[in-house]
Amino acid sequence: MNTFMKTRGFSLVEALIALSILSVVIASIAPLFITFSQTNLKSQRRTEAIAVAQIVVDELRQKPFNEWPASYPDAASLGARSSGKEDNLYDTKILYCTDELPLCDSGARHTRVEVMKDGETYYQVETVYTQFDVAQDNN
Repeated sequence: MNTFMKTRGFSLVEALIALSILSVVIASIAPLFITFSQTNLKSQRRTEAIAVAQIVVDELRQKPFNEWPASYPDAASLGARSSGKEDNLYDTKILYCTDELPLCDSGARHTRVEVMKDGETYYQVETVYTQFDVAQDNN
């Protein structure tokens, strides 16, 4: 009966060694989870910023040049509606006809749309819009 008692279960030392090994493994894996969650958040924000930029670019495309705004605060709320969360509001900035964007005349606008959140730019798109005069054929 004495030999049966010795072979049953783990000793306290064995359990402590197993727990210390487990804690070392978990401590080495934890930074990976933090890195992956930060990468995932940045990717999500970039995807949402692209959607907001697309809304702004599409709305600019539909307007005549004389109706273009100097800034576009309503685009941020349009982008947030798609995600349904108030903390997903993005700031958008529209620049056109500046020294950096010189391709402007009566029929063209060199435009840059920047989408930002918390002071960091997540997406930026640059394009040139042209406005064509449609000649009426009286035949």
